[in-house]
Amino acid sequence: MDGTGLYEIERSLWNDPKFFRDSLRRDALLLFRRENRHWTEVRFSDQRVLSPTHDTRVLIYKATASWNDTQDRIIVRCSSIYALRSDEWKLVFHQETPIAA
Repeated sequence: MDGTGLYEIERSLWNDPKFFRDSLRRDALLLFRRENRHWTEVRFSDQRVLSPTHDTRVLIYKATASWNDTQDRIIVRCSSIYALRSDEWKLVFHQETPIAA
């Protein structure tokens, strides 16, 4: 799968908690602040895709997002690692680092 398809998966992860859970590999490592609310808007920019092996992809991007209960926005640098197993891409690592606007 190319980066476009994985970025479609990545965008869905921000908006659909069930899809997020179903897309994680059992041993996934997630490094970000967990919240009990939903995003109303998420935009990606500065997108890159690295392919260290034929069955591994690294997504690197900047996300600008706002919560459903506030007008405040966050801007974070993100990286996600996906691994292909049994013809299915699973998220094995995701991190978010806040950056200044």
